[in-house]
Amino acid sequence: HRQAANPPRVRVAVKLRAREAVARMAGRGRDRLASLSARVAARDRYSSQLRSIRERWRLEGRRRFDSLRTRRQKMNESLQRRRLAVAEGLLLTESEAKRIRGNASYRYHRAKARVKAKIRARLNMAMRRRQQSIEQHRPGVGSAEQEFRKQVVELDEPAKKSWFDSDGYPRTSRDPITGRFVNPWNSESTNGQHSLADLWRWRVEHRLRRTEEDLLPQTSSSGVGDYRGGDDALEHVRRTIYGETESKEECESSVAATTSSAVLDPSSSNANDSVKLTWLGHSTNLVQMMDFTILTDPMFSNRASALQFVGPARYTKPALGVEDLPPLDVVLISHDHYDHLDYNTVLDLVENKKVKYWVVPLGLKAWLVDHTALDPDYIAELEWWQSARFVKDEMCGGDIRLAGTEHRFEQNSEEIMEKRNALSSEMTDEGTRAGEHREMLITCTPSQHWSSRTPFDRNRRLWCSFAVQTEESGARNTPSPLNFFFAGDTGLPPNFPLHQQIGDRCGPFDLSAIPIGAYAPSFFMRDSHVDPREAFAIHQAIRSRKSVGIHWGTFALADERYDEPPRLLKKAVTEFGAAVGDFVTIRIGGSTESPASLPAVRSDDDGVHDHYLEGVDEQHDAVA
Repeated sequence: HRQAANPPRVRVAVKLRAREAVARMAGRGRDRLASLSARVAARDRYSSQLRSIRERWRLEGRRRFDSLRTRRQKMNESLQRRRLAVAEGLLLTESEAKRIRGNASYRYHRAKARVKAKIRARLNMAMRRRQQSIEQHRPGVGSAEQEFRKQVVELDEPAKKSWFDSDGYPRTSRDPITGRFVNPWNSESTNGQHSLADLWRWRVEHRLRRTEEDLLPQTSSSGVGDYRGGDDALEHVRRTIYGETESKEECESSVAATTSSAVLDPSSSNANDSVKLTWLGHSTNLVQMMDFTILTDPMFSNRASALQFVGPARYTKPALGVEDLPPLDVVLISHDHYDHLDYNTVLDLVENKKVKYWVVPLGLKAWLVDHTALDPDYIAELEWWQSARFVKDEMCGGDIRLAGTEHRFEQNSEEIMEKRNALSSEMTDEGTRAGEHREMLITCTPSQHWSSRTPFDRNRRLWCSFAVQTEESGARNTPSPLNFFFAGDTGLPPNFPLHQQIGDRCGPFDLSAIPIGAYAPSFFMRDSHVDPREAFAIHQAIRSRKSVGIHWGTFALADERYDEPPRLLKKAVTEFGAAVGDFVTIRIGGSTESPASLPAVRSDDDGVHDHYLEGVDEQHDAVA
């Protein structure tokens, strides 16, 4: 009855189920057949591969067996021939018979021993020659020479043996392929090139670091920098760096008064027994030592750029203008970056006839001659460890002249003494009394940096630091020689004692000017700039009695705050347990001098920036 009631549905349903079951069974059969076929095919492939491998093994084994059999036959034939030779009396010694019966390992060990003996003999010869050189060039200082020890330094980047001398001091080096100058100890990471990833990372971190209370300058079309904090914040920056004054006008008048009264007075009583330095801003310093006046890295323009409407803007004015400078004996230029070699400033110095001589690293002489009206005879171009000797004749009006250049660290002392004797005899012939003169020796020393003024001349011109030594002879009260060090721009090599070498050759120094700014972010700037802690390490390495922090408080070249470098410097000096006066910062327009003639208590007129270091916390809280 139920079947009659619903015949189509039941019948269809049964047929559908039956078809599904058949389809499932057929699908399983096909899957099993396909799996079985795949297994058979894999087994066939494996069998063929196994047969080919076995065949190769068999052929290789046969080849090796044939080779061994051939070698065995040759060895037997050789031994037979040698036995016959021994029997015939051609080989009479037992040692010769042992060498005949010897194997390859015996010959290998003999060759190895011979190589070791040669290396040992060469090392002994080099040490003997080194000892003879020491005794010949520096007689009587054998005990002092024992203070130096050889230290093996492993360089992580490509280098050449010709880039260093026999004592490990770096030479002026070029890349053999491109012809560009390199830092021999780190030839790749310190060439001034950065990847796009580093540039993007710097940009992102810079944007994340920018907050409402930051006082970092922003470039604008005006002559000085603008601040997110407005005019009050900019005025606070100027007061902090210039000194504690009421207004910008008083600030500038205070600077002018300081520089006009206390800066570089040749008639002062301590003009010959100490080094005097006046910080004019950034890396521009006015230095006087023993009646020689020196200007370092002149930069008086409003922007550190090729064009005066773009680029990093100056937010603190220089303490003096070009027309206010005293007559300069020598201008030192460390490298060709726009914040150290300013074209407009050079033109102003040339037009005002302020400078007698220019001392520049290799490659910059051609640039100065091409871009200015300078006489090449008044430009001394030096490479690393090369020195320029200047002389001032007291009996000839005190005029300065260039006596010549020399590689005094590559010549023996006898040749240097011959040059000095010749110089003295020449002065006698000119009508001056021999020995009554003042000499200034400027040595071009290495630094870790790079050079570029356009995208196409990267590292075509050398970069350097300078060591200046002055001495006077023939006077009634002959003062002791004075040493001054200008670091220019430099990074601190992580695994190479560069500045210790400078201190060993040219130090110790009475006064040093060392950069402490433009170091943030560290991953981007550490190869070419130093932070205050690294600057203090340089101060210790070069054995400086007193150092002044420069290269800060003028241009916003990096991401650190304007007041951070002196803070970190004071912290570093305290952590290392040094005296507070060993490494100081001074306000723009302030002066300081080497500790030879400094009183026990420093007055406010010397412009030392200790009052700023101690009061900066209160100033920061007031601005916040």
